[in-house]
Amino acid sequence: MANDFPSLWKQAQMAFIAAQKHIKDGMKCSNEQVRKARLTACYNCSFSSDDKTRCKECGCFIKLKIIPESQSCPKLYW
Repeated sequence: MANDFPSLWKQAQMAFIAAQKHIKDGMKCSNEQVRKARLTACYNCSFSSDDKTRCKECGCFIKLKIIPESQSCPKLYW
């Protein structure tokens, strides 16, 4: 449900900050091993949406958030 996620305004703010960090970091991408570990952590997290596509804490699309090296879990699970 839409109410399971932060407001659209908050999601937009977090996406903008994430993009800034990614650009500042030289747009580096995490390697396959890191991505798999992040994905596993997200899939096993209680904040993962029922369909395992989004995070209820930050509203991100999990498969996109795990790629940039500069990103981190809002609950610090990775």
